[in-house]
Amino acid sequence: MRVSRAERQQEMEISGTTAEFLELARMVRAGEGVVQLNTTGDPWPYDHLLSVLEVHAATQAVVIRRSGDTLTLAGGATAMGVLALVIEDLAADEPGADVQIDYFPDHVYLGEGSRPMILVLTG
Repeated sequence: MRVSRAERQQEMEISGTTAEFLELARMVRAGEGVVQLNTTGDPWPYDHLLSVLEVHAATQAVVIRRSGDTLTLAGGATAMGVLALVIEDLAADEPGADVQIDYFPDHVYLGEGSRPMILVLTG
């Protein structure tokens, strides 16, 4: 699994295989976990590869944030359950499928301040 970051847009892309996304969905649903990310290769068209993805339980909507080389997903059980379903749906799709995750007011599961994120299934 790789997480690429675009400086200007503050957007991140998580790319991974079906198995990697299913494991991420399990961690999101559990509200805990750490993934050491693949940092090899060119991040193009992005600027930088992150090295760690962390999942934490919280009490509110899911907040997606980056600090240094770490991407953090944190949220309450209900919101994290919805995000886990989105990830599982992607994992069941064909390679090349993607999902855009962007916060907007009254979002079903994302909290204010969440960074935009694209999930891309690579295989």
